[in-house]
Amino acid sequence: MMQNKTHRLKIEKNKVIGLYDDYNITDNNHNCVVPPFYNGEEISVIGKWAFNSCYSLKNIKLSDSITDIEEEAFYFCEALKSIEFGSNLKYIGDYAFLECIKLKSVTLPSSLLSIGVKAFGNCNALTSVTLGKNLSVIGLNAFSNCNKLKNIYVSKENEYFSSKNGILYNKEGTEIVIYPPGRRDREFIIPNGVTFIGRGCFSTNEYLERIIVPSSVSRIGESAFSECGINSISLPDTLEVIENNTFSYCSELTNLEIPESVKEIKDEAFYGSGLEHIELPSSLLPLGYNALSGTQIRNITIPASLRSIGGGALNSSKLKSIEVSGESESFVSTSGVLFDKNRERLIDYPIGRDDSLYIVPEGVKEIGDGAFQGSKLEKVVLPSSIKKIGREAFDYCKKLKDIVLPSSLLSIGESAFSYCCSLEEISLPPKMEELGDNAFLACSSIKGIRIPIV
Repeated sequence: MMQNKTHRLKIEKNKVIGLYDDYNITDNNHNCVVPPFYNGEEISVIGKWAFNSCYSLKNIKLSDSITDIEEEAFYFCEALKSIEFGSNLKYIGDYAFLECIKLKSVTLPSSLLSIGVKAFGNCNALTSVTLGKNLSVIGLNAFSNCNKLKNIYVSKENEYFSSKNGILYNKEGTEIVIYPPGRRDREFIIPNGVTFIGRGCFSTNEYLERIIVPSSVSRIGESAFSECGINSISLPDTLEVIENNTFSYCSELTNLEIPESVKEIKDEAFYGSGLEHIELPSSLLPLGYNALSGTQIRNITIPASLRSIGGGALNSSKLKSIEVSGESESFVSTSGVLFDKNRERLIDYPIGRDDSLYIVPEGVKEIGDGAFQGSKLEKVVLPSSIKKIGREAFDYCKKLKDIVLPSSLLSIGESAFSYCCSLEEISLPPKMEELGDNAFLACSSIKGIRIPIV
């Protein structure tokens, strides 16, 4: 039987806000009960960080008065094995049970309406979850990295979700919501009739190698395949947008054919993936921030349709050359380096090159965001036309020793030279108007920064 140690809980009005003694809130069996009342007032909320990193807690029972569990309330309770929810719980906040690595099973009460972002993320022992009849909202990656979670069950009375063979769909079966990350199938065929692959749906399932997507699918949510083990997937020709982080950290995915229907690739869509080759479709308009950063791509051609490229979008450590379709109205390539059409902005220098010196052409006025980020260059010569250096432009250029900032320069962006650990000296030009935060962060070899006296 669980004993009550209310005097060890910090309680303000209706909320548990913390602990007086992290190691002595439980009985001899490491159990804890949160009571319905304290000093005559009903307790209805488990506050933010209330039990955060409570290492002694193994079992906890919440009274029926509890309606809200706020964000990170039980974060990293590494010994927690079970939790008994009250019958009136309505909300579980973001990261509420993140890193509760011994929590084995969860039955959520029928009163529950919403589960927050990564609420049960990294609960490595969790094998099954049962969702109640009133649940209508599940946050992004609510069960990510639960690598033993094989089944998600749902009350038949739930109007929003349904479970088929332990996989979570919306009630109508048109959206696949969560494919449990602990399922061990090597191949999965998404049922015909599904039109939407939900946000984070296959995220962190390292066992899946191949996913077959039917032609009925027209939308894929952000992070849908992030950190997934897939090496083969075919995208339908009804798809128009590849969302943020859709394939980020898919290290086994080396090749992907993008259909001509795709008009937009958003931020970090393929960040850190194993892509070695990609052909951008002729329909593509914007390519998002860091979209192909951290991939293994060696060469790439910018299609004529492309109108904008986000900072760091082409930041691949293997990239040797960037070419541009001759029909492009927005971009041009000079010796494999990407510029805007007027050659006034240097957009991207391929950082897979082994050159030690690069001379920026005269006439260039701006070094774009992340343009040289991570390059092996030791010396960069800037022209007298330069007015702006963008954010993270030379970030992590660890070999960069020599760069002279011309007198024409007016602005240096945030983290522009951060982690340039070989850079020894910098002289700021006299007309400088803006110096971004952390512009020279962790430049450990810098002996001095010369600031002009005006």
